[in-house]
Amino acid sequence: MRSHFFYILLLIISTNGLFSCTSPSPSGPCDYTEEKFNMRIIDVKQDPDDESNFIVAVDFDGNVSYADQSLTLDEVRDVQTNMDFIINNNIKVGNVYSGTAHIKVKGSGDCVEEIIDWNQKLRK
Repeated sequence: MRSHFFYILLLIISTNGLFSCTSPSPSGPCDYTEEKFNMRIIDVKQDPDDESNFIVAVDFDGNVSYADQSLTLDEVRDVQTNMDFIINNNIKVGNVYSGTAHIKVKGSGDCVEEIIDWNQKLRK
């Protein structure tokens, strides 16, 4: 009798597991398209809130997510744009930096939507 109870309980648990699942989320490998882009320095000015730092405004072309936003260099490259950084990297209006954006193909998996690879290194 006890073994019958165990089998019935096991059957209920396994059946309940089948019907309680939600639709599976996308998984597996992600496919990416590659998009070349350029980032141009459009303005360099001293930060009015912190005189030791600079605001370096940048503009993007291409289909990268940054292309439709007004951004600064420290937002897109995770750098602190102080005087040493500006001098060491010869940052000036008109400089162009290039890279490749890897943009996830819709529905191809549960991965990062966009990965940016830069062609130039900046000394921090």
